Amino acid sequence: MPSPFPGMNPYLEQGSLWPDVHHRLINEIATQLGAKVRPDFFVNIGQDVYLRIADAEERYLLGKPDVSIAEIGDEHRAQSQTALLPAGVPGVVDLPVIKEELGIIEVRERDSHRIVTVIELLSPSNKYAGRDHEQYLSKRLGYFTGTAHFIEIDLLRGGPRMPCEGMPLCDYVVLLSRAERRPNVELFPFNLRQEIPLVPVPLNDSHPDIAMDLHDAIDAAYDKAIYEQRIYRREPHPTLRPADREWAKGLINRASHGE
Repeated sequence: MPSPFPGMNPYLEQGSLWPDVHHRLINEIATQLGAKVRPDFFVNIGQDVYLRIADAEERYLLGKPDVSIAEIGDEHRAQSQTALLPAGVPGVVDLPVIKEELGIIEVRERDSHRIVTVIELLSPSNKYAGRDHEQYLSKRLGYFTGTAHFIEIDLLRGGPRMPCEGMPLCDYVVLLSRAERRPNVELFPFNLRQEIPLVPVPLNDSHPDIAMDLHDAIDAAYDKAIYEQRIYRREPHPTLRPADREWAKGLINRASHGE
């Protein structure tokens, strides 16, 4: 069953759920674009590797998956030796370092494997002040000064918008930075009750843009994860405006009755 919302589903924005939503949306977007860019390009899901100290909110960006955990400071390394225990008796040790990987989408040329377009889907930690935010801003600056096109998708109402002159007031926004038009960018803003606009994905001078259908990706992720069975048991976060709350509940009720 597709999401009952015409655009973004605000119940998917819950912080505890977002890592799962992020992962599923990255996969759906990559699959959708992969079918459209062949045969001259392919879509790769790259990984940025983070280390998070147990019981801490901040993460430390290491880079790509081939970065060794041993490169971090001694104070953040797990102890490598434990006392020998009888066979079959589990040992309990501290694990101060937790490895996390977040996917990004890369459109690459088939023959050279050169990255032509990078797509980032924002998470809450990218938007709120802190180490994650600063690390993402640094990475973002690298995109703006690089040779690949860059698309930034913000499907989260919470938190401040990423720095951008002329950013309109809106619930959600997609930013497109074409390499040949920098520093100018294209913005695709939309609100809760609006449909998500199709976003052009640029390739190179020899190929026209393709269209990214975010609503189709949301519907696919929503259906495969069977989100309707678990996300409506609590109010969305951030909370909705009173009029929007009644509108949203009406959509959900009609969908639950097959209308």
